[in-house]
Amino acid sequence: MNTASKMLGIFTILIILSGCGGGSNIANDSESGGGSINPNNNEQNNNNQNDNEQQENAPAPEQPAPEQPAPEAPPAYPPVGGPGNTDGRTADNDNTPAITTIYIQEQSGNPAGSTNAPITFAQVFKKGDIPAGQSIKATLANDIALPIQVDKKATYDDGSIKHAVISAFIPELNQEEKARIYLNATNAAGDDTPLNLNTLLANGFDSVITITLDGTVYNASAADLLANTPETLWLSGQTVSEWIISAPIEDLNGNEHPHLQARFNIRAYSGFDSVRVSAIVENAWSYEPNPETYSYDLKITVGGETVLEQASVSHYHHSRFRRLFWWGTEPRISVNYKTSYLKDIKIMPNYDPSVYMTETALEDMLDDWEEKDDLMNVGTIKPDMPGTGSREDYGVLPGWTANYLISQDDRAKTVMLGNAEQAGTFSIHFRDKNTDLPLSIDDYPYCGFYGADGDKFNPNLQRSEVFPLCTNCAYNPNYGVRPKNTITTADMAHQPSLAFIPYALTGDYYFMEEQLFWAAYNFFQANPSYREYDKGILSWASTRAQAWGIRTLGQTAFIIPDDHPMKGYFKGKLDNNRDWYQANYVDDTEGYKYANDLGWVGYAWNQTYDGTQYGAISAWMSDFFTASVGHVLDLGYSNWNSVMQWQGQFPVGRLYGTDYCSTMAAVYQSGVGFDRYGPFFDWKDYYEATASIAVGSGILNHGCGSQDMIDWLNANTGYTFVIGELFENNKGAVANYMTRMQGAVAYAVDYGVPNADEAWSVYSGREGKTDFTDNPRYAIVPRN
Repeated sequence: MNTASKMLGIFTILIILSGCGGGSNIANDSESGGGSINPNNNEQNNNNQNDNEQQENAPAPEQPAPEQPAPEAPPAYPPVGGPGNTDGRTADNDNTPAITTIYIQEQSGNPAGSTNAPITFAQVFKKGDIPAGQSIKATLANDIALPIQVDKKATYDDGSIKHAVISAFIPELNQEEKARIYLNATNAAGDDTPLNLNTLLANGFDSVITITLDGTVYNASAADLLANTPETLWLSGQTVSEWIISAPIEDLNGNEHPHLQARFNIRAYSGFDSVRVSAIVENAWSYEPNPETYSYDLKITVGGETVLEQASVSHYHHSRFRRLFWWGTEPRISVNYKTSYLKDIKIMPNYDPSVYMTETALEDMLDDWEEKDDLMNVGTIKPDMPGTGSREDYGVLPGWTANYLISQDDRAKTVMLGNAEQAGTFSIHFRDKNTDLPLSIDDYPYCGFYGADGDKFNPNLQRSEVFPLCTNCAYNPNYGVRPKNTITTADMAHQPSLAFIPYALTGDYYFMEEQLFWAAYNFFQANPSYREYDKGILSWASTRAQAWGIRTLGQTAFIIPDDHPMKGYFKGKLDNNRDWYQANYVDDTEGYKYANDLGWVGYAWNQTYDGTQYGAISAWMSDFFTASVGHVLDLGYSNWNSVMQWQGQFPVGRLYGTDYCSTMAAVYQSGVGFDRYGPFFDWKDYYEATASIAVGSGILNHGCGSQDMIDWLNANTGYTFVIGELFENNKGAVANYMTRMQGAVAYAVDYGVPNADEAWSVYSGREGKTDFTDNPRYAIVPRN
C-alpha cells in the first residue's frame, strides 16, 4: 500500500474509538458574580470567601411568568438514557453475566459497515473484580470470544486491576450496528511483545511538524525520532503498540529551539493499516530562560499529506496543544460505558438516576463546542477562571462530564474529551527539562507564583527557584499574579476536573499528563512557605479552592499509572493534606486560628451587616469541601473518613439535630463570630447571626419553618415560599446554594455522619425542589 493511499483525513475531535472525543458547554446555569478582595490581605489575594461569587447572578424577585412552551419530553431510550435508567444504552436490561459491559456502534457511514476495525478504550474496575494474577477476557453476543490486548495501568493494594487499556479488532459490524462487549476476569495471560517498529518505518510512515517562526523554519519528524531517539512504550502487544517520543523542533542547520518542543504519540495496530498520530507542540519548560508567547505558522503532515495548516498561531507560554490524525484507515466505532458500573466503582458521583439529558440539550452542547474547538481555544471551559459569569465548570465533576456520564451519548462524549484536550491552552504547564515530568515541589520546594525573590531562595541547595521572567506573557510569574495569557487565566478556586474521567475512560497518554499538570500546578499558586514547601499543603487557599485542589489531587493519586515516577509524589501530598486537616481541625492540636466546633473549613473575613460586625464565611464553599472529601473517600482513601466525620457535621447540622433552623440551611454568607478570628459561635448563635445577615433579624421572631416565618419571608425577600420550602436567596437557579449543599449531605449519608440520614430526609422532602433536567452535576444522591 503506498503512502498516499494510507493517508486518511484529519481528526476533528469527534468520536474516535481509539479513546478520543470532544468537549462542550451547556446553557441555563447561573454560576458566578461580583465581589473582590483586598490585594493586601496577608492571607493571599485568593483566600477571601467573597471571591467573585456574589449572589451568583441571582434572578430578580418573582414576577408573573409569561406562558412557556411545554417542557421537552424525556427521550425514548436507547440511545441517550433517561428517567430511571442508570445504564444509558442498556435500557433493554441485558442479563448476560459480566463484570461490566462496553457498548459499541459502527459509525463509518460506509454502507458495507466495518470489518476488523480496531478499537482502544479504558476501564476502571472495582477492587477485587480482576484479582491479582488474573487478566481480562472479552466476549461478544452468544459467548463468542473476542481476542483483546490488555495493558494494565494501575492496581489496588491487593494487586487486583484498577485501570487497564483494552484493545481489539471488531470482526464485523453492519452500518450503524450496535453491539456489546462483555468483560470478565480470566487466568489467561496475554502477549505483551510490541509490534515491530522497523516494519512501520519501512512502510513509509512519517508525520512532520513544521513551524515557521520569524522567518526560520523548524521541523520535527516522527519517523526520525522513532528511528534515532529512545521511545517509551505506552501500549505494548501484538494488537496495538504505542510509542511516546519527543524532541525540540530544529531548524535546517540542526539548531534546537529553546522552548518549543514536538511530541508524538504513535499508536499502530497490527498490520499497520491504521496508525493514530497524536501530534503535540509544547511551550512548557519551567526554568528555560526568557519564556514567551510565540506567533508562528504551523503545518502538520502525515504520510506526506498536509492535514493541518494554520498561519499566525499564538502559542501561549506554558501551554500546549494536541491534534489527532490517522495514517491509513480511520476506525469509526463509538464506545460507551455501563453507567451503573461507573457508579459502583465510584469514579463518578451517584447522580440521581431520574435525571436525564434531552435531545435539545445534547445538540446545543455540541453546537456550542464546535464554535470553540479551534487551535489554542479553550472549548467551553470558562477561559477566565477567576472571573464572573455563567459556567458549568463547578462541581465534583464539571457539567459536560456529568452530562456524558448520565447519558452515554456520543455528542456529550465529544464535548467532554474535547474540553480535556483544549485544557492544554491554559498557561499552567510547567515541565521539568531534567526529568521531562511536570515540575515537582520535591525537587523545587521554594518555587511558586507568590512572594518575593528571597522567599524562593533554596538554602539547602544554595540556589534561587524563582521562575524566569516571562516576555510578552501578560503576567509576571513571581509576584502575586496568576499565570495567564491573552485569553485564559487559571486558578484553583474555579478549576474544573478536566482530565480525570477522559483519561479513565480512554487511557489516552495526553489526558494522563494533562491530569498531572493540573495537579502539579496547584502547588505553585502559593508562597512556598504557605504550602509548607515540599509538603504541598493547600489550606492557604480559599475554601472552594481547597475543595477543588483536594479533589484533583485525590483523582490524580487514584488514576496515575503504577510505574509512573510521580505515583508516590501525588499520594504523599494527598496524605500530607489529610494529616494537616486532622491536626488543625479534627484534633485541634495546633492552635489553628480557624479551628471550630461546627465543622466549617476555611477563612473568615470581617464584614458589617446592619451595623453589626461579623466574622463571615460562605457555607456553600464548605459544602464543596465536604463533597470533595466524599469523592476522595469514594476513590478509596479511607484515612480521610475522620475528616468527613468532623466536617460533615456542618451541612448536616444546618438541617437537623442542632439549634440551627433548617429553613435557613443554604444562604450566601454566614456569621461564625463577631470577629474573623473568633471566638466562634455555637449552633444557636451561628443561626441567629446567619439568618440576620441573610434576610434581617426580624426573622428571629418567628418559629422555625412556621407559617409566620414563611409569611415574613414572603413579605421581606421579594420571593414566594410555601410551608416546607427552605429559603434560597438565589431561588430559581439550578446552581444555587441549596443545590450546592446536596452533594455534601449525600456524601455525609454515605459515610455515616451522625444525623445525616435525618438531614437528608429534611433536604429531599422539602417543597420546591430543583429540576435537574439537562443539569445533573449537583444532582448527587446517597448511594445507600
